[in-house]
This record gives sequence, C-alpha cells and structure tokens, in this order.
Amino acid sequence: MKHINTGKPKDFPFTREELLEEFVYDNGKLLHKYTKQGDAKKGSVAGCKTAQGYIHLRVKGKVVKAHRAVWVIFNGTISKDFIIDHINQIKWDNRIENLRLADNTINNQNRTFKGYSYHKRVKKYITQIGVNSKNIHLGYFDTAEEAREAYVKAKEKYHIIKERV
Repeated sequence: MKHINTGKPKDFPFTREELLEEFVYDNGKLLHKYTKQGDAKKGSVAGCKTAQGYIHLRVKGKVVKAHRAVWVIFNGTISKDFIIDHINQIKWDNRIENLRLADNTINNQNRTFKGYSYHKRVKKYITQIGVNSKNIHLGYFDTAEEAREAYVKAKEKYHIIKERV
C-alpha cells in the first residue's frame, strides 16, 4: 500500500483528512458531504468555474483550486516545487487519472501549440521548438502539414515527459 503524506504543504492549506471531512470525490468532482448555510446542499457539486476555466472551491473560508484538493485527497501533500498538470489540457477536468505532478517545464510542454507559422518573406512555413528555455530551429517547409510533422517528431524527441510522484 502506498504511503500518503498527510501533513500540510506550504502552498496548500488543508490536509487530506480536512478535505475528506468536507467533500466526497466523485469522478473528478468534489461533492458537499453536508448541507451548509446558503446554497451548499449535501451531495451538490462544490465549487465554481473561473474565467480561466479552473474550478475553485471554498474550504473553511479559504478559496482553493479543486484540482489541487483532488490531488491532496489521493496523494497527500504537494511540494511547493511542483504543480498539478491537467494531462488532457481541460482545466475543469479534475479526474485523478487526468492529473499529474509536474514542474513548470513539463506543464509548459503540455500547452496547446502548433509549433509552426507562415513566414511571409520566405513564403514557407517555419518550424521551431522550445527546449530548456531556448528555441531550436527545425526548418522551413512548403506546407503546413510538413511543418507540423517536423514539430511533432521534434516534440517526441525533446519533450520527454517523465511521470513524477
């Protein structure tokens, strides 16, 4: 059985136990465990979607991101050096199988980016990829499809994502 660290992380104010006192996890959603004053009823989905697409919830008067709460429920604390990455890039999809521990490099590599653009002066598509805070030029291509293919191959080579636990 996997050991779960239940201490409070420096950047997340609640323990696994404190969250489980308030919520029940159900396929990516946190449901209220009890009816509370206001509109929070037992079994209702906790939180609301922000303009950025994340789900935020209120726990004991503090606002926290739901994906971080889900991570803590399943895995314990989060080191301040890591973030929780949504694998499928859907910010409100907080199913535990869609979340992974990542550093900024891995999180940035998971962003939607096509990797090429049209260069008007040359009249070709230019492709480049970012690696270790530097751009690597991959070449010029006649079609968007060729440019995209070069980017995808380079991404497989340079953006190797290792799971962190």
